[in-house]
Amino acid sequence: MNVPTIEEIKKALEIPFKDAGNTSLEHALKINAKFYFTGVPCIRGHIAQRLTSNRQCRKCQEIDARANTKRGGKYD
Repeated sequence: MNVPTIEEIKKALEIPFKDAGNTSLEHALKINAKFYFTGVPCIRGHIAQRLTSNRQCRKCQEIDARANTKRGGKYD
């Protein structure tokens, strides 16, 4: 069985986002895109699209929204 290397996996994951051309915050702001992708992990380690408005990764946004829902919409 042929198992891909980490570098091959990284390269394969980059292709769709590079083709989209939306790989930087500056470019996303220029074209008024809601999201952009850099491939750089966020502070929590997620590799996901980021919101252009606040630069938060989409996975962190999901986690924060769930936590807020569990608190009943109340902040500490």
